[in-house]
Amino acid sequence: MTNEQTAQLILERALPLFKRELNVQYRFKVVLDHFDEQFNFYMIRYKPGHITRVTPLHHVRSSWIADLEEILDRINQQLKLTVVFAGFEGIKWNSKNTYIQRPKRDAS
Repeated sequence: MTNEQTAQLILERALPLFKRELNVQYRFKVVLDHFDEQFNFYMIRYKPGHITRVTPLHHVRSSWIADLEEILDRINQQLKLTVVFAGFEGIKWNSKNTYIQRPKRDAS
């Protein structure tokens, strides 16, 4: 499956979950699974006073940051949501040379 097809599949699964409601926050969460060497995509729906809903959207069997960057760019063209990353501590984007997720500080 190409990156374009992957992004389209994620969008097809995410768009029905995205409803413009009052006081509701939507986010994408991308998790790097080091054990299976894959990216996991989730949709998070948060409304104060309600249960936070996390819906799995898709997983991509790749650990190439360039692939992730292309997929997120294609998704962001249609659906502009905040993206939260997990498991990317100390890893940099290929094109921007900035950290995806800041490295954790030492507690010393």
